[in-house]
Order: sequence, then C-alpha cells, then structure tokens
Amino acid sequence: AAGGADRTALVRLVLAECLLRGAVPVFTGAEALAGERDSERAALAAIGRGPALVILAAAGRALTSVPLGRPFHLVRMPRSDLGDRERAWAAALAGVDAAVPTTDAAELAGRYVLGPGAVAEVVAEAARFATARATPLDRVAFEDAIGRRLSIRLGAYGTLLTRKARFDEMVLPEDVVGAMRDMIAMVRQRSMILERWGYQRHLGISRGVSALFSGEPGTGKTMAASVMASELGLELIRIDLSQVISKWVGETEKNLGRIFDEAHDANAMLLFDEADALFGKRTEVKSSQDRHANLEVNYILQRMESFDGVSVLTTNFESSIDQALQRRLNFRVRFPEPEVDERAELWAKLLPPATGLVDAPYRSLAERFEMTGGYIKNAIVRAAVVAAREERDLTVDDLWTGAHAEYAEMGKVLSTHTRT
Repeated sequence: AAGGADRTALVRLVLAECLLRGAVPVFTGAEALAGERDSERAALAAIGRGPALVILAAAGRALTSVPLGRPFHLVRMPRSDLGDRERAWAAALAGVDAAVPTTDAAELAGRYVLGPGAVAEVVAEAARFATARATPLDRVAFEDAIGRRLSIRLGAYGTLLTRKARFDEMVLPEDVVGAMRDMIAMVRQRSMILERWGYQRHLGISRGVSALFSGEPGTGKTMAASVMASELGLELIRIDLSQVISKWVGETEKNLGRIFDEAHDANAMLLFDEADALFGKRTEVKSSQDRHANLEVNYILQRMESFDGVSVLTTNFESSIDQALQRRLNFRVRFPEPEVDERAELWAKLLPPATGLVDAPYRSLAERFEMTGGYIKNAIVRAAVVAAREERDLTVDDLWTGAHAEYAEMGKVLSTHTRT
C-alpha cells in the first residue's frame, strides 16, 4: 500500500527482519513493483540482494519481465475451475452456522469467480459482520462481504454504487428501453446464444457484453446502467478515470488490468462515466506520447473483448469515441433529450410523494423549462432548500423558484416569471 521511498524502506525492513528470523519473505500485490520509477527499481534491487528464497505474488503477467537481477522460477496459478469453487463454497458454508444450505454452493460458485482462499475469507468476514450486527448469515451477507472486498481491492480506482434504480423510475423512449432489455437478455441468455447456438465458435464472439450510452448531460445514462445492474443482480462499479490514467508508461494498462480482473472475480458490472478521456480516438503518431496513448487504447480494446462480464461506457459526445472501439461494442444506445410529455413525467416521478404536492403543475413546468432529468432533479432539490431555509412545507411557488434558478445556472434565462 505504501508508495515511493516508503515502499522501498518497507521492503528493506521486511527483508532484514526475515534474515534475522530465518523466515521466508512473501510479498503480495507485487505487480506494484513492475513499473519504471526509481522507487520501484530500488525495491527490486533490494529483493535481488535479499534472502535465498523470496516469494513474489502478483496478479496477471506483470512480473514476467521484471529485472530482479537473480534467477527466479515462475509459477502460474490458474483460475479455479467451477468444480474447485463449488467445493470451496461447500466447505466454507459447512464450517459456519449459515442460513444458506450447502446446496447453494453451486450457484455461488457459478456467480463469483473467487479462489478457495478468497471464498474462505469472504465467508469468515460475512460471519463476523453478521455476529456483530445480530443479523442472519444469508446470501445478502455474503454479497455484502464480496462488495466490501471489491471496494477495498479496487481502492481509489472505483466506487461501488449501492443505490440501484428500477425501470419504473425511468422516463425514456421505447427504443432506448428496448435496447436496454435486449442487453439484459443477452447477458442472461449468452450461454444459449454463444454456446448452444454456436455464435461463439462460428463468429468468434466473446462472452463479455459491452455498450456505449451517449447523450446530453442528465438524460439518464448513468441511471440506465444502474437499472441494468439491478435487473441482473450485479454489483455496479463506477470507475474513476482520474485515478486510472497515469503519466507513467504502462501504469494505465496495469490499473485497467487490475480493474477488469477484480470485476471478473466479483461478477461486477463496470461503468466508465465520461469515457472520452480514456476511450478517445487514436491520433496520428507524431511523438512518443502519441504512441503510448494509442497503445493504451489498443490495450483497452483487447481487455474489453476478453472481459467475461458487462461494461458500459457513457459519453456526452459519441463522435469522440474511437471508431474501432464503437465497432466492437455490442450495443450503442443514444439517449435523446426529453420532450414535453417526458419532462412532465419526470417532474412527477422525481418529486418525492412525501411533499404532498399531488396537484403540482407538471405540464406547465415542462413546457416552460427545457431541461433534462438531471437538471429537473437539481431544480426539485433547490426548491426543497428554499422551503427548508424558511422552515415551512414545500409549495408550488418553490418549484417555480427552483426551476428558474437551475435554468439561470444552465445559461438559459426567461424574460418573465409568468406561468401557464
């Protein structure tokens, strides 16, 4: 977890302690030493001068070309197959007083691609939390434990979105809803489509399902991804591209590899919000920086195709996304700005029922203010702030005040406050 000089000092301290005790040093997460920085080189040099036996454990293939300066034996640990995972879940469940029968081990093994060690850790952590909170040790407890494990392992790269929306909360055109349902069906029926019907063998289609959601801000792209995760029963991870993208050569690819690996293991759905920064068009190579940027896009294309899960990219400008990436995506869904009827429905759905404004002029608000759902939500929140500041209940006038304020901040100003 340490970085820079701290990491090098920690490595040297561990090596010295092992020499004194006659112990074998084991460094997990050793892919962090596979970069080009001076601190990483210094840590590797210390390991090269360390005890006769040093064990480095890393995800992926990051250590295959690391200059250790000493002979090493590479041991590849394959992913656990379905049978091993099922036996691991059955053994772990049998060791705790769980409200989940051991017969459910097959379903858990099929859903989560976790190794035996990780399965034991998840079950033990779920049991601790259930005991501390006096709650049953059931499927929900295991899912929560896997979600916490995923959040910790991703660190700053991604955020686990716990709030899952539903279809009836959305206001979208029928063609957009149809595309979303097709995507859900492809995920649920991909075994039949790809394996039984032969699409995987005949057309070379991977099991991963990917989509590009494009449209103006506030049109419901992120919420649609949340709906899909809810329908499919998947964890939804929003990737923070500011943390993923690095100026160091190879760092961005390493960060992306970790994200895809963790999402695969935990059966999670990836959401790349405002993906232009990472999935933009490749440029003509005029410098080494252009070449490395293009290599990053090429790597992303390969990982997207090999990822055995669901990934969604959102963008405000579809034309800015690399054409090769668009071609390889299963779905490309355009989210249009809502019309008057849709805006009126958004006002009605987004206003909490507890406000008691059953006769609010939704149609008039929709006709006067051309706003997407995101801005309508902001206007409703602004109205609530106005009412709370004056310590009274929300009124229709507050809705108009909030809408005018949000409209002005959008750069759209009405000439009068008259209402229809």
